[in-house]
Amino acid sequence: MIPDIERYKSIICLDGELPVEFLKKISLPILAADGAANTLIHNGITPNVIIGDLDSLNHDIVRNIRIVKDFDQNSTDFEKIIEYCFQQNLSPSIITGISGGYLDRIFMNLCIFAQTDSLLYSTDLIAFSKTEKFSLDLPYDTKISLFGAPECIVTTSGLKWNLNNSNLIFGKFSSCSNRVAQSRIDIKVQGTVLIFIYLKRVIDRGSN
Repeated sequence: MIPDIERYKSIICLDGELPVEFLKKISLPILAADGAANTLIHNGITPNVIIGDLDSLNHDIVRNIRIVKDFDQNSTDFEKIIEYCFQQNLSPSIITGISGGYLDRIFMNLCIFAQTDSLLYSTDLIAFSKTEKFSLDLPYDTKISLFGAPECIVTTSGLKWNLNNSNLIFGKFSSCSNRVAQSRIDIKVQGTVLIFIYLKRVIDRGSN
């Protein structure tokens, strides 16, 4: 389930766990951040472009792929590839491989992602940001979390624990591990809200 999939112009692969089967099915330009190209090529997927400082790329397996070298140590490979997509009219993007590796790196990647208009996709969940009122049709009991990016005021209907003009502030107050109580949920937002939706049913203390 990817909302408004037609609006995305590219796929960015970071050097984390990649949804290989998904990548084989979708027909969008694939941009690999440095070492992510190793995983892609190993799984029979050829990226259109490899971007980064190339400190993790296995050059021995790269054949006939465009490489954009950027050794600027003041920006991450993720930031470099986001900027490239913007310059090449390949934004917004579907972001994959954001998890995996050291926790601080994952946190940094999430902070960068929250500043974009892109979609995060993994085999388990999707995430995206919204700045205005919107509705979603989701299966009953779907696990969903809402975060301020960095701050927003949110009112919801259709959730197990609805929000009423709640001020979500990143690092201070969020609606984590909420649940869908009705097939259609409505969310009114002032500011920017970051939504995480689990694609598979999660059985925990919050489930029904």
